[in-house]
Amino acid sequence: MNFSELFKDSLIYSSKNFTRVLILSLLFLIPAILVLFPFLAVTFNQYIAFVGLSVFFMIIFVILTLIINGYYLDVVKDTIMNSDELPAFQWMKNLVNGFKVSVVQIIYCIYQ
Repeated sequence: MNFSELFKDSLIYSSKNFTRVLILSLLFLIPAILVLFPFLAVTFNQYIAFVGLSVFFMIIFVILTLIINGYYLDVVKDTIMNSDELPAFQWMKNLVNGFKVSVVQIIYCIYQ
């Protein structure tokens, strides 16, 4: 299999269910937008609001990152099982699996 076939297969795989791709894109986009809001508080000299908003949005960022990591794990599992479609979002399962993946990644980085 050459590069062009791999590229074509990856585009076909992701285009089979556009709504799931859109949801995953929003999961990436939301934290990128929310990180800007605490800095609006700094422009108005509201440093306490900056700290509060930063902590709140950091928690949201971590939760969304765990969900994305868990979803990636589901994608890998389904691909190993020769599935040709994106898996469904199972929010709590993705969150728990994302936590497990993150723990394994941290341990791997420590012992690398």
